Amino acid sequence: MFTTATAHVYVQDNTQYALLQMDDRVLVYRGADQPDMSVINPEADVWQHIKVPQNYMSANWPIRYSSLSADGRLIAIAGRRGLVHYSSTSGRWKIFTDERQEQAFTVKGGLLWFHHVLIAAVEVAGGHQVRIRSD
Repeated sequence: MFTTATAHVYVQDNTQYALLQMDDRVLVYRGADQPDMSVINPEADVWQHIKVPQNYMSANWPIRYSSLSADGRLIAIAGRRGLVHYSSTSGRWKIFTDERQEQAFTVKGGLLWFHHVLIAAVEVAGGHQVRIRSD
């Protein structure tokens, strides 16, 4: 005899925002923030172009990892070394002021936003760490 079970699983809708990683910038889909009619308008710009700071890119190109927070407001980028993160609320990038700190680690396991906390799996001095930064 077979029985059936019904499971209710909550799946977060991740179609509201999308992130496209390019060589020197990221594009964030903002169509979900627009009225329905503007999204279908071919002249409406529903992609926000966010250029990664040149001083970070010149030392750490190419971009290896990128991450977008669930609310679409925070972006993290990791290149060859270090990382930078961006707030669309302030329109500013947060970068290391001491280049030696930035160059001391490499993101190896990826980046993840948990609410407004950035989690990065890094390699530093031959060891592995999980680094956490609250924005």
